[in-house]
Amino acid sequence: MNRNTIALVLVLLLTIPVFAAPSKDKEKNTTNFNGVITYIGKVSRIPDRKRTTARLQDLDSYFKLYLNDEYAKSVEDIQSQLEISKVTGIRNESFFQTLTYRDQAPMLVVATSEEIRKYQLTPRSMRANEKKIRTMTGKRTILGHKCLKMVCDMVTEDNIHVQLVAWYAPDMHISGYNTPYFGQLKGLPLAYDVWNGEYVVTYTATEIDEKNIPSSTFEKPKDIAPISFSEFMRMQQEQ
Repeated sequence: MNRNTIALVLVLLLTIPVFAAPSKDKEKNTTNFNGVITYIGKVSRIPDRKRTTARLQDLDSYFKLYLNDEYAKSVEDIQSQLEISKVTGIRNESFFQTLTYRDQAPMLVVATSEEIRKYQLTPRSMRANEKKIRTMTGKRTILGHKCLKMVCDMVTEDNIHVQLVAWYAPDMHISGYNTPYFGQLKGLPLAYDVWNGEYVVTYTATEIDEKNIPSSTFEKPKDIAPISFSEFMRMQQEQ
């Protein structure tokens, strides 16, 4: 994959939370967040335009993150051309996604446990050759929530240097919540910056709607024949 694709994939993966077993001492006064968070993503900064052909308007992406006590689901609209819906289990490593192209029939991709590890489809399965987590002195208010800053400097298995910045809200804490590459931030991230050496993609929450999300929101489509993730990757490589 090229750098542009990797930056976008990293951002998409940031929308897939994974949960560890809750700590007994913290669970007493903690309630899991149930609801929907809406984000908008844009190429926000290009420090050196000579190093890339990207432009500020090259990415226009919106996604919603649905959370209940059992599942997490992200629904992302990219350039009004493609909608990607991803569902992961909270208590297991299950993963499936639905891709709906504007001019094509929708596609359902279901991954096995082996494929999840091979293709690094969940935060727990993602790998990097090297990473360094830094807590930064910075505060930012997003939608009325006071957020703290944490930075992850990372070198991928393809030797690509990436910097991730998460602004998370401690008052929206979920026991056991893990953000990709950061681990447990003790809060839900409401903004992400992804720097891939050429430009920065920023995703920022624009709406928080705390409510009960029914289990039907996370069900697989019944009218689409599923394919494996390995088959999906082969199809992408052939295009």
